[in-house]
Amino acid sequence: MKIGLALGACAVLSFGVGFGAGTIIKSPRQVLAETEPPPKTDLTAPITTGTISQSVLFPATITNGNSIDAGANSGFEGFGAGIITRAPVPVGTKVGPGTVLFEDSDRPVILLPGEVPMFRDLKNGDSGADVARLQASLGESGFMIFDEPGIFGPSTELALLELYQQLGYEVAVTGPEPSAPAPSGPATTGEEARPVITARAAELAFAPHGAVGRITAVNAKLGDPVPGSAVVSLTTAPPNITLTLTQAEAGQIGYDSTVEVTGASLEKPLAATVSQIDLPVAGEEGEDPTVKVLLTPAETLPPESVSSRVQLAFSPPGEAETGLLVPLAAISSTPNGGSAITLVEGKKKRKTQVQIVRSGDGLAQITSDETAVAEGAQVLVGSS
Repeated sequence: MKIGLALGACAVLSFGVGFGAGTIIKSPRQVLAETEPPPKTDLTAPITTGTISQSVLFPATITNGNSIDAGANSGFEGFGAGIITRAPVPVGTKVGPGTVLFEDSDRPVILLPGEVPMFRDLKNGDSGADVARLQASLGESGFMIFDEPGIFGPSTELALLELYQQLGYEVAVTGPEPSAPAPSGPATTGEEARPVITARAAELAFAPHGAVGRITAVNAKLGDPVPGSAVVSLTTAPPNITLTLTQAEAGQIGYDSTVEVTGASLEKPLAATVSQIDLPVAGEEGEDPTVKVLLTPAETLPPESVSSRVQLAFSPPGEAETGLLVPLAAISSTPNGGSAITLVEGKKKRKTQVQIVRSGDGLAQITSDETAVAEGAQVLVGSS
């Protein structure tokens, strides 16, 4: 009985050793087969149709189209340092001709259309180009002027009086100024001695584009002393795009460059044109001169986009021709120094010679005499 049990145990042990050896011991060929990497998979891409821009990229900033600063009535008779007695128009507010931007010591600063600010006070009898500009501004604001252009006469005086009355202010006056004495007697004190209505340069702020715009900055509040700088700033032009380049970078673009604008503040890519390239400005010693470039977008940018960052893609002038495009990785060399692509047709691959027209943006534009080289055909770009 004991002998039988021993024989049974030996049989079981023998079976276990044999089974273990069968599962552990592998032939070199088997080991090689199990550790061999899987066969490579071809990576392909379709031939497409399009253009290559060869664009140059630069970061830029959206800025206000122009900026006009409105100061205070410095030097107004009877006042030293002024006080803001009417709160300035808040930032973002739309303004137009006749808007009172703020008050300095109970006197208004009125916005009017005009390219050139006034540089002197004007009154009845004055003449000059600045009088003509004032008359044009009043006329553009809706007041009738019948005086000869450049001559401050009764209708110019009346228009100025009506402007102030509509806004609820007394017009500025100087005088009374008696007339010159007659040769045979003293000066008269009647009609000639009345106060003279005056257009005060400090009370009239001029802005281009019809003076229609919005406030971009306010530097004082009600009750503050009038600052020495601008009290308010405004813009009357849509936002534009500004970038600063080195002189070498600026040499890559021109007024005829095609520009595409992209950025998080924009709903879609926009076209733009180069509207101004300033002369180089010298920087610190050893640094390249910088060049400021101004661009005008094809569509009006929203005011809230001001100060946001965008990217500009400058393309060479002229339209690039449309052609067949493949990734640069699909191009290989031929023994004779030419270029070729490998077409993948089902399980078959074959190399065919092509001609490269141009390259850029990671693509090559190609031509070929073979009809199989067409849009939609698959080309080999690598394996993994």
